[in-house]
Amino acid sequence: MSHTAPLLDRDRIFFTACNEIEKDLPVIARLGVGVEIQTFAMPQLFENNYEKRLEGILEALTHVRGPIGCHGPFIDTVHYSPDPAVRRNAYQRYQQALDAARRTKAGYVIFHSQFNPLIKTREYRDLYHNYSMGFWPPILDQAAKQGTAIYLENMFEPTPEPLMRLLDDLRADHLGVCLDLAHISLYSNWPTQVWIDMLRPYIRHIHLSDSHGEYDDHLPLGEGILDFGRFIGQLRDVPYPLTYALEHDGHRQAQASLAYLGLE
Repeated sequence: MSHTAPLLDRDRIFFTACNEIEKDLPVIARLGVGVEIQTFAMPQLFENNYEKRLEGILEALTHVRGPIGCHGPFIDTVHYSPDPAVRRNAYQRYQQALDAARRTKAGYVIFHSQFNPLIKTREYRDLYHNYSMGFWPPILDQAAKQGTAIYLENMFEPTPEPLMRLLDDLRADHLGVCLDLAHISLYSNWPTQVWIDMLRPYIRHIHLSDSHGEYDDHLPLGEGILDFGRFIGQLRDVPYPLTYALEHDGHRQAQASLAYLGLE
């Protein structure tokens, strides 16, 4: 499905690139869109020929004229753990992600919120918040020094409250929210309008992918059940020039989403 008028401006669009990033980047360059590097979202890649892989990415990035972003590692990076060793591991991985962002000249790094609603204890929300408040300031300081924004992405949380409370208290100009519609649809019963209203001052970036409603499928827009026209319309009055990443597993799927948005 395509639209008579584009739903978004092309200069605000990013394609995600991960496993085949060296092949995807020349296509991204030709299409004149930005790139969100997701290669290092998998933390094991920092242990496995990181410098060599980064060298290949830097070479391929010379063709890209659009803006660049980066997705940080998210597997087992429980930054609010009571275990200091676990927090140190998360800190090391996030520092490495910031280094990758600096070297690729990425304008932002995305980290997952890591809130876990399956933990049903009365003290969990305060534990999550208080340990997060101790964890983020040095990461934010490093990001500020190198001129990189940090976006926290909603994942499993059923409501926007944990993210809103955290950003209200951290109050950093270069800290914002990456809002993922598919995650809201899978893990929350709250309307997207309520999510947007509560997080409005902090929303900076949007992840777009479709889903059949059971799994995080990362389908091209229009191939699942999500209403992107309505969602994008709800974002119109967010007081910040938003960017949008088509979060798919290759440039061909992202090109299908471009067509859906009326930008083919």
